[in-house]
Amino acid sequence: MALRGAQPEIRRRAASVEQSANRRLARDTERIDAYYRDLLRQIEKRMSSRTADAQAAGKERSRAAKLDDLARKYSLRIRIEPGDVLVVPLPVLEISARLIRKKAERVAKLDWNPALGTLESPWCESCFGRAHPLFLCDERVHFLCKSCLTACPNCGKQFCRACHPTCRCGAAG
Repeated sequence: MALRGAQPEIRRRAASVEQSANRRLARDTERIDAYYRDLLRQIEKRMSSRTADAQAAGKERSRAAKLDDLARKYSLRIRIEPGDVLVVPLPVLEISARLIRKKAERVAKLDWNPALGTLESPWCESCFGRAHPLFLCDERVHFLCKSCLTACPNCGKQFCRACHPTCRCGAAG
């Protein structure tokens, strides 16, 4: 029953991955199809001239199987076992907090998990991983993990990777 309930959510979440894979498959198939169409013509010529040579004919057939390999490369298979889905209702207390960092401030909602007795770590607004320990940027009070608020390898100054993808000195962050 839980599996049937989870399937629509899994399909919804997998839809963007599937669309992306289908786009890449169509692009690569078109590119490789044009390439191999010319090769197939050459292969057919070679095979007709080398019908006596079985090894050469097998080699030419293996080259023609590339399109099948491409379809296998982009195929998706999602398998959910009943033990993979667990639904547990957990009451969570949402806390509104005003965060102040130097001259910048922002209101944020944080979740208190009563089962663990702690605030849940927010997500890093740069890399979208867990921001634990939590760091705040000076400009817009972004939630950041330690690696997204490290110093620039070129000039040594710290910068927020959510505000600026690259350092102001021009070095890639």
